Amino acid sequence: MGITLFGMAYMFVHDGLVHKRFPVGPVKDVPGLRRIAVAHRMHHMDAYGGFPYGMFLGPSELVEAGFGGELERLVAVEVAKDLEREKRRKGELTTSRQY
Repeated sequence: MGITLFGMAYMFVHDGLVHKRFPVGPVKDVPGLRRIAVAHRMHHMDAYGGFPYGMFLGPSELVEAGFGGELERLVAVEVAKDLEREKRRKGELTTSRQY
């Protein structure tokens, strides 16, 4: 039972939140899950050489390695992008230029 729940959580976070292969709804806005997703994206960036290696412990691994500030910066960037997308979706922002 435990490994099944872990597998489901891993698939939801990895495929849904991190790689956005399916919609996850408002769960993407949960701060802890967002930090996990951003930490895993950092794992795929060349700048970190595959680090961190743990999915759910990724944020704490990054903090311990001295990358906590970078993690928080990237989380803030992602939050700002999501807010901009939401405003654009609601028609509050326009992408066309007016001359």
